[in-house]
Amino acid sequence: MSIKIISVTLLSVLLSVSVHAREVVSPDILTATENAVFTDDGRYFVAGSDGIHEIRDVSGENCVQDPNSGLYVCPLLAAKLEEESCIFRGMTTDGTYLYASCAVHPKDNTFFPATRSALYRVLPGREGVEELLIRDFDDVLVPNGMAVGPDGSLYLSDTNASLGILKKTAIVKLRFLDESTLDFVTEPWLPASPLYSLPNGLQIDGDTLYFVGGHNLWQIAIRSDGSAGFPRLKYHTYGVSKLMDDLVILPDHIAVAEFGLVNGLGFNKIVLIKRRGFGFPKKIRTGLTQLSSLAWEEGNLFTPGSFVGTSFLQGGLYEFER
Repeated sequence: MSIKIISVTLLSVLLSVSVHAREVVSPDILTATENAVFTDDGRYFVAGSDGIHEIRDVSGENCVQDPNSGLYVCPLLAAKLEEESCIFRGMTTDGTYLYASCAVHPKDNTFFPATRSALYRVLPGREGVEELLIRDFDDVLVPNGMAVGPDGSLYLSDTNASLGILKKTAIVKLRFLDESTLDFVTEPWLPASPLYSLPNGLQIDGDTLYFVGGHNLWQIAIRSDGSAGFPRLKYHTYGVSKLMDDLVILPDHIAVAEFGLVNGLGFNKIVLIKRRGFGFPKKIRTGLTQLSSLAWEEGNLFTPGSFVGTSFLQGGLYEFER
């Protein structure tokens, strides 16, 4: 082994830190947890193959308590698109409403391209759904990343573009024609490219959009006319056995969920990339937990300042306290 390789290895060790991690919802209660969001009032919702659930510290109708954390898992919406079972993938919030996408896959297997998908707008009540609107996508989209833009439009990263389907667009903009009926149109926003393979997690901060695609984290300005600025590479992870799945925006950093395709090799991490200036990324090892989404706790449901993550491959819900 050369001196250069030894130096890089030592640097990687120094920049990686372990965290106290705890399972806050067992995979026995929630399987294939894909995405999660906090609403403005501090409520936390999880989407996945079991539908959409709220995680609460008080019980309610049909809630199940996790025996270890004591938190309650309360069903909000079943994973059904009329009579077909579907899998919830992307989810975001404007602070009040939840916007989510549910896709129908043959044999409920996400390795098969989706045959149908729809956009859901949900107003959660204290016990169940207060308002619900559903409208199919004309062109089948599987948005894994979803975010609300400055003008109220939705920006969607289409995972279908990574499943062998010939897609011309990596990110789609969804513009509402009538919000009272959920009428909308979609239009291409960012063209597809090998650089954006596996388009996934997407977040917006002001007029800047961040998204991960395969090995890359991109930063793109949303221009005043709503079009995409020139993509700037923010972070690249090396090695074909590592991919990025989701991100969360912090005041000074972008936190990215990075996972190894072969679990057990130590590639599962939360990577903290500085938003401004220079500096090596800090990597927080997550052990055998392959995270599919991240959220940042600013309330009282979990430990303040902790990361809360889902895992589509393993199920459950996990908290990582720095």
